[in-house]
Amino acid sequence: MARAVAAAGPQVVTVDAVPPAADLRPPGDFCRDALADADADAVDDAFCQSGAVGVCHLAANPHPSRRARLTVFDSNVESACGVMPAAGDPDARRVVAASSEMATGLLTGILPGRIPVDEAERHPPPTVYALIRYRAEVVADSLAVRYPATTFAG
Repeated sequence: MARAVAAAGPQVVTVDAVPPAADLRPPGDFCRDALADADADAVDDAFCQSGAVGVCHLAANPHPSRRARLTVFDSNVESACGVMPAAGDPDARRVVAASSEMATGLLTGILPGRIPVDEAERHPPPTVYALIRYRAEVVADSLAVRYPATTFAG
């Protein structure tokens, strides 16, 4: 994602809890590594220093089944609550946050009422991961009210 954005012209700023391997490091003149998403002050500082006009929030835990469900839930929801408002405060105009079809509660044997599926098709999230993705969308919906000049997409 970062390479595609950089190829389109904008400067890319990386904020991550763990520095990526050298061969995976995205391009960009300014790269801020080793910030924990839960450190709201550090995340705010990174966005304010960068002058970001847009944000792609692509949180990932490569092995969520190896961690306690509460830990996975907390780290994912805290990162959404930290990154998205930090993007709105310095007037970033676009925020893209990775979501999942799991946020709808589908893919667990429940068939959608219509195709294409949209946000109106909701069922109770059956897994912790589905609940996390749904909560991140609720955060984005709330912030869209607080920051009306910022477009939130998931």
